[in-house]
Amino acid sequence: MKLEKILKFLILFSAMMLFILPAFAADSSTFTQTVSVTIPETTAVSTNYGNSSIINVDIPHGTTKVTVNNIYFANPSNVDTELWIRASGDLTGTSTASTISLSNMKYIILGLGISGELTDHYTKAGVFKPKQESSDLGTGVDLQINVPYGTVPDTYKTTIYFTSIKINSDAPV
Repeated sequence: MKLEKILKFLILFSAMMLFILPAFAADSSTFTQTVSVTIPETTAVSTNYGNSSIINVDIPHGTTKVTVNNIYFANPSNVDTELWIRASGDLTGTSTASTISLSNMKYIILGLGISGELTDHYTKAGVFKPKQESSDLGTGVDLQINVPYGTVPDTYKTTIYFTSIKINSDAPV
């Protein structure tokens, strides 16, 4: 009798295992996980695609207007942005106290028809939409310098600043 009860229990237990375990096995082969990723707003700009550089231009004798080409800035922002531009001040001679007034210098953003005079305070140079392709991040900028007659021979320098901010934000200082 005892053996019969044990045998019935084992048969019942085995039958239950055949029906219960496959259900657990089916459930355990599928797993879901909800993932949440927050992408922050990004405004960024870099010249020459991240390479800081000094651009030297030799001005031939008798030339009064010089264009500095091949300055590029990348705008890898993911929101609409405004590009602001300024210079550190007048172009100053490195070996003399001579200067070329900043009012003789202007910027031209290629392909957009945007140009303006450089000043020592930020000027909004344009509004840009986020780019969809990483190969399409760059925009060219030309700098045009009118060299006054009688300018003392020297190497003249100034620093140009490009700043990107979210559209309709306060102007940079």
